[in-house]
Amino acid sequence: ALVPRGDDPSFAEAVVERCAAWGIDLLVPTVECELEPITAAQARLSALGVVTLVQPSAVLAATLDKWALVDRCRDV
Repeated sequence: ALVPRGDDPSFAEAVVERCAAWGIDLLVPTVECELEPITAAQARLSALGVVTLVQPSAVLAATLDKWALVDRCRDV
């Protein structure tokens, strides 16, 4: 299926619709710009029985922002 780009505001809704229509039970986003929208839609996907392989929003925020990640790991 063709879905909007991961940075398009309608991306997550399109993915949720496809998962519902096709009975998808596992979603593995692999493109960086798809991670946040999929994480934001995780509750809706979970309600459909879809397991998503993404990190929680706080973890994504810390890892996608390289300076935030460096700062967070500085004292480790």
